[in-house]
Amino acid sequence: MKAIVLKRKLTTGETTQLLALLRDNDNFRLHTSIIADERLMALSTPSPVDQFSIKKKVNEQVLQELLAMGDKLVKGKRVADLLSFEKSGVWYYHRFRSYFRTRQIGYEYEEIMQLLTVYDHIDFYTGEVGLRQIPELSGRVAICLPEAVPGSKVNYRSVAAYGLHFLLRLMVQPFQFAHPSKRRHIVVDHAGLQKCLHIPAGRFTYDNYILSGLFDRLDADFLLLSEV
Repeated sequence: MKAIVLKRKLTTGETTQLLALLRDNDNFRLHTSIIADERLMALSTPSPVDQFSIKKKVNEQVLQELLAMGDKLVKGKRVADLLSFEKSGVWYYHRFRSYFRTRQIGYEYEEIMQLLTVYDHIDFYTGEVGLRQIPELSGRVAICLPEAVPGSKVNYRSVAAYGLHFLLRLMVQPFQFAHPSKRRHIVVDHAGLQKCLHIPAGRFTYDNYILSGLFDRLDADFLLLSEV
């Protein structure tokens, strides 16, 4: 018995191909976790694996492995220490960033491994390129990735407008604030502006809704950079 698992949106060609395959062959079972073509949805059957238990297992496993990774030694130093600069623990940021990225691949990997206990072969339609790099999935599993998306055309008007804006900002920059080298700290603010009450002025203005009061208290050691 063979399984076809859908984890991504299919092209028209892929949909047509699968419909022909499923209609003429009782040896295939279709499982989908996405909203697919109505004709495919009608042919889909419930998956024999429990998604909830898979996510629980992967979440715990990936988190424990990443926590342990910070204590691994590289040339006598912990990974967490190597990825720290002064008092900034960069590792702690990347740890959670890696966690959310890695677990997505982990979900699909664990699902495939459980399905292999039920089926002889699996066609797995996914957007996770990393699954093709896992040796255990070769042979009985076909990782079907989406076709490459053609590169979009360059919007030369936007490029020219941005370039002009950048040059203007560069010209007026010396008159706006002291040179950054004289500042000890840089604060980057790219939050969307919202209408809020500016307490010192006693009027409404468009500013960072959460940190507006803090920005008002920044002294000469801080350089505030916002979006152009």
